[in-house]
Amino acid sequence: MQDIVVYISLDTAAQEKPTLLPLILSFEGESAYKEYSSAEAVAVDFPASGSLTALAARALFHQVKLESCPGRIKKVAVYGVASDAQPSAVTAALDTLRETQDEWYFLLPTAANTAMISALSAWCSGTVLSLAQLEAGQVEAEKLLIVQTADKAAVTTALKGNRQTVVCYNHDAANSHIPAAWVGRVAPNYPASVTWKWKELYGIPATDEKGVDLQELLEGRCNIYISNHGRAYMSEGICTDGDFIDTVISRWQIKESMRTKLVNLFVDTEHVCYDDQGFTMVAEQVITALDEAVENGVILKQDEAEVTTASGLFLASDAKEKPQTGTIIAVGEGKMDKDGKLLPMPVKVGDKVIYGKFGGTEVTLDGENVLILRADDIYAVVE
Repeated sequence: MQDIVVYISLDTAAQEKPTLLPLILSFEGESAYKEYSSAEAVAVDFPASGSLTALAARALFHQVKLESCPGRIKKVAVYGVASDAQPSAVTAALDTLRETQDEWYFLLPTAANTAMISALSAWCSGTVLSLAQLEAGQVEAEKLLIVQTADKAAVTTALKGNRQTVVCYNHDAANSHIPAAWVGRVAPNYPASVTWKWKELYGIPATDEKGVDLQELLEGRCNIYISNHGRAYMSEGICTDGDFIDTVISRWQIKESMRTKLVNLFVDTEHVCYDDQGFTMVAEQVITALDEAVENGVILKQDEAEVTTASGLFLASDAKEKPQTGTIIAVGEGKMDKDGKLLPMPVKVGDKVIYGKFGGTEVTLDGENVLILRADDIYAVVE
């Protein structure tokens, strides 16, 4: 039974929650769910030479060796299934696991063929509930699949309709684990806003794909660890449906923040009246959650789209191009650098700015559509 129902529809975005726990799905025999705080502890339970479970754990915890990494991931969970488990058996096992352990977010299989990726993708997609399902009392706990493959054709047409799946191409999948390394590198940023692209990974070899083959992989919505101009980094930071990973995480974390604050309100308050005062109390918690969501960014009101072309042709409302300018109506305090120093926001309320075409999270506030942006998405201030 879910007493607090929060449903958010987003166009694009980014944001967070501190506890984005990764779950390594091990295919080295059945093992109970267990949480670990170090790679060494995982290796004790998975001591076999060449263990992909231990390999993934090292990839997660060792990203802190990078100077650019903001911190060490706190813990990881491991859950084991049989090495020859069929896709249907694996998803059934995950259903059973969720009955007792449902606080994890990232699903990181140690290995998966195309059939397994398809099954896990569909399963993760099913963790996102519709408004009707939420109102019917179902409990939502979204999961995000991040999986690697050496199969260049692994991103099928079916997967391209799934928002909850991230596929990484790895030519060295037997010796390195890109999804675990990527999560270990990015997850410590939360709850600060973060872009998944451009991230350097420790202990991961860059792909040897070049030219046309590399472009085909990127166009196929695979994420790849590439080398360019002497630097290695992740590209493109997208899900199989083309959405940015931070967009997906943003939606989930804003909903979870709202749910937590509303539960606390109703538990800690003796009586929340069904009147204007009670509605105001609820609204204050929702607004607080939104304020926290933009602590490292800004809320922006978009300019109206042009209604005519340069030649004077009238455009229907659904044909208008999304504007890339707007006026700042609220700003956060800024974000901390890795030394704990507060970096001030580069804009102020009232500034007219130009921002990235695909940047931001569109939400409705007081009946008006506004955009939540990271400061990094702002290109310029118009004087």
